Amino acid sequence: MSKSRTYTITAGRSDGWWALTVSGPGLRRSYHTQVKRLEQAEEMARDLVVTVLDADLSETGAKFELTASGEGVITRSAASFRT
Repeated sequence: MSKSRTYTITAGRSDGWWALTVSGPGLRRSYHTQVKRLEQAEEMARDLVVTVLDADLSETGAKFELTASGEGVITRSAASFRT
């Protein structure tokens, strides 16, 4: 059974975009990216981690936890990605 990895996404508004900071296991530092809509954050973070680690996350049971704030919105969610 593979070990579960949890990555953290912190999102904040920036000039009409969501600025994302992604951190977690295997990443030497936090990475940054952006999305237009918040519902795109988890997919963008997954793509970022796959690219940086050059790994298939479907085999690791990777989970992403999203915390977002801005324009009166505070939310937290978690999702597992299995491709």
